[in-house]
Amino acid sequence: MALVSVNGIYAAEDGQNLTPSDNLTTTDTNTNATNQSFSSESNSESDNYQAAGEAPPSFTNEQIIQAALDVKRFLEGNKYLPEYITINGIQVNQATFLQLLTQTTIKINNSDTTTTTPINTKLPGTGTETTTPGTFNKNEYLTLAQNIQNYINTNGQAPATMSTVFGNIKFQSLLYLYTRALTMQKTYGTLPTFLAVRPWSNIPITDTNKKTITTQDIINTAIEVKNFVNYYKYLPDYITINGIVVNQATFLQLLTQTTTKINNQDNTPLTLQNIKQPTTSTETITPGTLTQNEYLTLAQNILTYINTNGQAPSTITSTLGNVKFESLLYLYCRVLNNYKDNGVLPQLVTVRPWSASNIPIRDEFFTIQQITKTAIEVKNFLEGNKYLPEYITVNGVVMNQSQFIYLITTATIHINTDDTSLISLINANKPGTGIEALVGGSILQNEYVALANNIRNYIIANKKAPGVVSTSLGQMSYQSSLYMFCRILNQYNSIKDLPSVVNVLPWKTSNIPIYDTISFTTSEIIQSAVDVKKFVVGNAYYPEFITVDGVLVNQAQFLQLLATATIKLNNKDNSVIYLQNGIVPSSDRNIIGVGTLVLSRYVELAGNINTYFSNHDQVGPSKMSSSVGEINFLTLLYTYCRVLSSYQNNALPASVILYKPVYITSDNIYNSVKDPAKDQVRMNSLVSILRNAGVDAYGFGIGPDMQNAVLRNSSVQQGALVVDIYGGACAGTIYAMIGSYYQGIKGAREVYSIWISPPAWDITNLPTKATNGGVNFLPRARDDTFSKYLPDWGYDFYGKPSDGLNNPDLFLNSHGFNFLVTSGNLQYMADHILYEAKT
Repeated sequence: MALVSVNGIYAAEDGQNLTPSDNLTTTDTNTNATNQSFSSESNSESDNYQAAGEAPPSFTNEQIIQAALDVKRFLEGNKYLPEYITINGIQVNQATFLQLLTQTTIKINNSDTTTTTPINTKLPGTGTETTTPGTFNKNEYLTLAQNIQNYINTNGQAPATMSTVFGNIKFQSLLYLYTRALTMQKTYGTLPTFLAVRPWSNIPITDTNKKTITTQDIINTAIEVKNFVNYYKYLPDYITINGIVVNQATFLQLLTQTTTKINNQDNTPLTLQNIKQPTTSTETITPGTLTQNEYLTLAQNILTYINTNGQAPSTITSTLGNVKFESLLYLYCRVLNNYKDNGVLPQLVTVRPWSASNIPIRDEFFTIQQITKTAIEVKNFLEGNKYLPEYITVNGVVMNQSQFIYLITTATIHINTDDTSLISLINANKPGTGIEALVGGSILQNEYVALANNIRNYIIANKKAPGVVSTSLGQMSYQSSLYMFCRILNQYNSIKDLPSVVNVLPWKTSNIPIYDTISFTTSEIIQSAVDVKKFVVGNAYYPEFITVDGVLVNQAQFLQLLATATIKLNNKDNSVIYLQNGIVPSSDRNIIGVGTLVLSRYVELAGNINTYFSNHDQVGPSKMSSSVGEINFLTLLYTYCRVLSSYQNNALPASVILYKPVYITSDNIYNSVKDPAKDQVRMNSLVSILRNAGVDAYGFGIGPDMQNAVLRNSSVQQGALVVDIYGGACAGTIYAMIGSYYQGIKGAREVYSIWISPPAWDITNLPTKATNGGVNFLPRARDDTFSKYLPDWGYDFYGKPSDGLNNPDLFLNSHGFNFLVTSGNLQYMADHILYEAKT
């Protein structure tokens, strides 16, 4: 038999045996010259190298190794063995030389340096070689050497053949094998780990000096075998693993062992264990897939069978029926090929009956990484050629555009839901037709994820991609949607997250490529900051999305842009700012930072904000610590809008003040007959002035008991400033402010009272002083029917006795309440409210 190599894969074919005819003389290892001589003497007689009365000769390991090297060279040069070999002046026949070779090999393994005495050994009879190609491990060829020794010692004759796992090896092949073993010893200083086995007609035979077989060796060979099977539709008879030839059964053992090792994160080398080929049997498998757990369990069952029987299984039971040997070998080649491509064992593997018509078997499900890789390739192809490829290959599987659209939309959905499961390929025809009616713009993440769901569902229902789909920008063609989702996955590959926004343009060559890397100048960000500040002032709430130079961004992204712009402006850096992903956090409105942030502090805070985003997978901070305390997310956003809105003459503001949120209530000071809108106008004007100053201000309401209603409202934050505007001074209302009920509903809020005088009395200088001997006495109000008790007595404006409150101004101050008496000037009131709100 001869070994034929096809791409590193071996198959066998008939050859012819060679007949030995020459003699070879070799000298001691100290002599470089060798002498070849030819003889016609019969080789059936025993050697006569010992004269009567002489001690038997013996040879050192080195002398026998040198002879082995010389015989190997002679054989490989002449393609036949010498009839006699001379060692250190002593001539021996081939049979005795085999005895010396095998005994020396065993001695070297045992570190035995004693000399070896030759045994007069008869040449063998004739025998038929049935050897198949393979590779002995060290234990196997040492065991064989001992078996040869035992045979010679028992029979006084060399064996014509020896039985091995590879079949019967003939005498000549045995002699050549051990000359190669000892040559490796001389070359590398150690016996080889592996020795090649070939039929006698294969000369020369090259041995490997490899010490181990690694999982990477098996993976690489598995890929070669998979490719061989895919092309030729059958398995190679023999497989070469980095120079080591094994049969199919041994390779299946190595494949399953490697698969198991990878799953166990075991990087230790594999042990070569030569396995017998299986018998034949019938496969009863039904098409389907095996999960990772199933094919790992199957691998262990195969190994258990091999270890028990020393032979590969002809079939093995699985959840899909009995899988035959050939299918198993091909299956695990594909498993390791998938592992090589993706760095992980596949979650599923396809199973089909073993037949040429089913080859190649494509494992038609894909990881997000595989789909993303192809999406990038399609994007690059389109941008280079200005048209889409008609067919697209994902991990070796060719598909049409509809099938690919199904994969990229499903991959987008999986990424959005953190679903790492494999994505199956479905059958689908080419996309439908339709007329695109699309305007340029941007589509936010929520919309394109919903669009992915719509397209995917359409393909499942209709077995083709839709010609056009509806979007917020109009009707989008399948070409545009395919390109858009390729770009989405390209961004995902770069930033490890779905982009918050993707650009869209009508499908035409002049619009290709479409760029999705979005950047802004500081001027563009400043303009948006001004717009947001105006929006908040006018609407008293924050926009969910902000437009920056035509691009919609969410609040978290905008905060990053604001913070980065602040830093760049401070550093006189005019470079552009790239849009980053941002996840909007919750914002605890009860976290209120109050005070003045000087420039160095708010620039430092801006850097801390960006660091937070980077360290938390682009999730925005719900709050940040600062020199004025903790600041919640929305206040951070508004604060930097105010900072950039105040950027003038190439300079940031020297400081920015953070205020408490303000809630304003008012009495019905002017009745509806006189001026029905005056109270509302006053409140609205105050709110506007305060918001323009940077206060989160609200008009809570107008009417009786509003000063209590605002405190009972849970949406009014603890720590907020409540401003109550009165048109009359009520002793009962003031006295109630120290009561347990009022204190309970007030909580941690601050209350600031304003009396507009007139019409209200000035509580610092009441008109009742004249009737109360100069005491600043506030009598019970005429409409006070709710106060059960007031602490003081005096006389009202008309001199009538009345309960009430002495020195209400001092009473308020002594209990921690600040107040203002004013004629009603709006700016004056606003200035005092601002002072209260920042302290």
